[in-house]
Amino acid sequence: MVKNFIGNLLARLLRAALGRLASDIDLARSIKSVFSTVTFIDSKLMNSKIVSSRKEIMDVAFDNVVVEGFICELGVYKGDSLNEIARYFSSSEIHGFDTFTGLPEFWREGFPEGAFDVALEKLSFEKNCVLHKGLFDVTLPIFLEKVDGFARLIHVDCDLYSSTATALEILAPCINVGTVLIFDEYFNYPGWEMHEHKAFQEFLELHQFDCKYLAYNKLGEQVVVVITKENLK
Repeated sequence: MVKNFIGNLLARLLRAALGRLASDIDLARSIKSVFSTVTFIDSKLMNSKIVSSRKEIMDVAFDNVVVEGFICELGVYKGDSLNEIARYFSSSEIHGFDTFTGLPEFWREGFPEGAFDVALEKLSFEKNCVLHKGLFDVTLPIFLEKVDGFARLIHVDCDLYSSTATALEILAPCINVGTVLIFDEYFNYPGWEMHEHKAFQEFLELHQFDCKYLAYNKLGEQVVVVITKENLK
């Protein structure tokens, strides 16, 4: 009797779940994004370290910075990660690039144009942080005129394909073997294939770079990579 009751209950719950899946587009897209992320992991990241938080991702990145050069963050928002980087590399200037006026265009559901708008004057930064306010195609070329050498660490928190592609293309001459990149929204959300991931894959192909995926966040969207082949162009 009890066994039949439990069996019937489980069957009803399963039918309800399948019914919701069939009618809930957001849920279906989320499930699809998980499967596509797992497929990517199985094909490209099987030898990468698996972590469970953004902090662990940052720790892996920091541990693998072995070359000299500048450190920058693309997309600062409220400065949490920029300050974290600045505290770890306390003897270096850490350059943060952002408009501080939010996304320039729609990214994904829940993140329209203007999302992440923040009042810069209300933010607090470590003393070794240097802020560059404006669009990447304006601020990055000016910055590169004043620095020498390659990039040690780049935190890519651009979200959008357009912003990521623009920033990586401008920084390409400063990216070389040993440069570590952290991507904050690389995969595991609906449409992930069309944004930071797509921009980075195009960047690798265009400039004939290779990379090694050092780690990924199994509960989030972050990955860490290191460039392993020099740009021969």
